[in-house]
Amino acid sequence: MSGGRSAARASVLIVTHNRKEELRRAIESALSQSVAVDVLVFDDASKDGTDAMVREVYGHDARVSYVRSEMGRGPIPARNEGMKAAKTEIVFCLDDDAWFTSSETVETVLGEFDRPEIGAVQIACWNVLERHWQAERARDDAGCWIVEFNLEGSNALRKRAFEEAGGYRGHVRQAEGKDLSIRLLDRGYVCRASRAGQVNHQPSSKARDVRTLFVRSAQNNLMFAWHNVPMPEFVVHVAGNIFNTVRYGLKKGWVFTSVWGILKALVGMPGAMAHRRPVRRSTYRLARLILSRGQVEFGEIRGRLGAGGAAGVERAGAGHSSK
Repeated sequence: MSGGRSAARASVLIVTHNRKEELRRAIESALSQSVAVDVLVFDDASKDGTDAMVREVYGHDARVSYVRSEMGRGPIPARNEGMKAAKTEIVFCLDDDAWFTSSETVETVLGEFDRPEIGAVQIACWNVLERHWQAERARDDAGCWIVEFNLEGSNALRKRAFEEAGGYRGHVRQAEGKDLSIRLLDRGYVCRASRAGQVNHQPSSKARDVRTLFVRSAQNNLMFAWHNVPMPEFVVHVAGNIFNTVRYGLKKGWVFTSVWGILKALVGMPGAMAHRRPVRRSTYRLARLILSRGQVEFGEIRGRLGAGGAAGVERAGAGHSSK
């Protein structure tokens, strides 16, 4: 955290809150990468001594930068600020309770930004506690497999694409990944599934009330539709979303919880009218195709991408060469 900046090929952005021990593991996994990285730690008002730990352990390491907010604002503003502060074109986002399992992950992923249309790369993520994949590895090593970007703590982003899409939007928390994904797609950028070594995620025991998360998820999945889905597809999309939310609530015994999330969204929609910017219908249909198939080969959809920001990247020669 002192001295000049390193000659980094990528940045690793870690947003943290009251998880100093988990954070240290995440930082160490980033610093152990085979290529030089800058580590950007954005502390969302931790009260567990995170600031003292970072300064004591990494205070003389020029590769690590630390920014602390005195007021808790949640992860989305911190991620947006971290993306803005990054000095490299490719920025990896890593949760503070996650870590790289391979020292070659960053190097492999950098090579996967080998087309100007690649705006993001989703890294496979294994939930250690619940023992399931939160994001899966590319179907094979030969193809370029396109997925919906939906996991904010295990990915890499092209900074230019992120900025063109407007970054993360705070009013769709718990759905901010897919909200960004469809806005990237509307500008001609896609998210690629990585073949790199996985990220392990060990959700902190300090964390979160699952019912609160479900209310937020139910609410913001509908807000995602309000902001992004064009007419007339919006009507069918929302009806299906409400049905699936209530069905899941019945299965879990959370009927009131599911209905509460839906009502919060419906009440909030009129006030969010100014934020409604539906994507093109062709973009929406393409996004639904990718979601339904899980992974789609890039060559199959390339002709359906709009001539948006990705075309400018190609003209500027900003694509990374495959290693």
